[in-house]
Amino acid sequence: MNTTGKIPDSFLRESDLFPPVFPEKTATAVPVFLQNVLKMSFSRMLLSLFCTMTFLSAGEVVSETEKTIVYRQSDGRVVSLRKHPSRVVVAYTSLTQLWYCAGGTAVGIPFVKAKETLPPEARNLPSIGQVTAPNAEKLLALRPSLVLFTVKHEKHRALRGILERSGIESVYLDYTNYSDFLEILDFFCRLNGSSLERTPLAEGIVKEVDSICRKAKSLKPLRFAVLFAASRGFALEKNGVNAAHMLTMLGGKNIVTEPGTSRIPFSLERFLLEDPEIIFIITMGPTGKIQRKVAQELMEQPAWKQLRAVKNGRVHFLPVERYLYLPGMRFPEAFRHLAGLMYPGEEF
Repeated sequence: MNTTGKIPDSFLRESDLFPPVFPEKTATAVPVFLQNVLKMSFSRMLLSLFCTMTFLSAGEVVSETEKTIVYRQSDGRVVSLRKHPSRVVVAYTSLTQLWYCAGGTAVGIPFVKAKETLPPEARNLPSIGQVTAPNAEKLLALRPSLVLFTVKHEKHRALRGILERSGIESVYLDYTNYSDFLEILDFFCRLNGSSLERTPLAEGIVKEVDSICRKAKSLKPLRFAVLFAASRGFALEKNGVNAAHMLTMLGGKNIVTEPGTSRIPFSLERFLLEDPEIIFIITMGPTGKIQRKVAQELMEQPAWKQLRAVKNGRVHFLPVERYLYLPGMRFPEAFRHLAGLMYPGEEF
């Protein structure tokens, strides 16, 4: 755990308190990815979870052959990629765990302070610069056959033309929550010539999360709120944001009903009217400083003390490495922690 309270630059979320650059993902029909996944040998375990969820599409596989795969990005662009890429650069740090989980290897990644967040095999790879601003010269020097970008960063998108002129394939991905994790993991497995069910580590993650969610959804649903606290102020998570998305999958009911993958400004008046049964708090910035801000500006107010979650001792600060950051292969751990807070005494 990051005991300094300082958020590694490579994992800062773009949205913060403000809307993302691209339009928010909205509910869509079940994507091609799920139509394929539901045909797998462990599909019955997934069906009860997937069929009751609202999907926020990160992108989808359009078609594939033995040698190539055609992928539609969340921005609508369709790319054709060769399977089994030999030299991959992961330009967005949060994708590194997924790529290795799917059986891939890399030749370069962005600069990362918190090396422990990376797969051991990736911790000493050459750096291509900062995650928000990859260095084109360093990237090209690695002679990649494929570069994995995020659609969110402008300077990632700016490199598309350079790579195309150099004959280098690239794909831009939108990774915001667990549903995105599943879709991208499936895509990566297939890009490496395999599938979720034939990749033991990936299959294990999916099965474990499904088991936790099925157990939690059999219990009494709780109305929850996820409060995001930063030096600039407070906000509430919509259901598409990482922690709120997990809590919804666990059967919780968010007091924020607006769809989307960003946050909305915090209103104490609305909070008091909604009166959630359980409150989760995520901080961004120096942990002690932000927690003091929450205490001084919210928790010391008489109105706050009247909330039933406060009276019942159901206000929880969440660890940033699992809920501000995307936990990757630690998603089962993140789901189990939330389920334990929602339903103390239950085994998950």
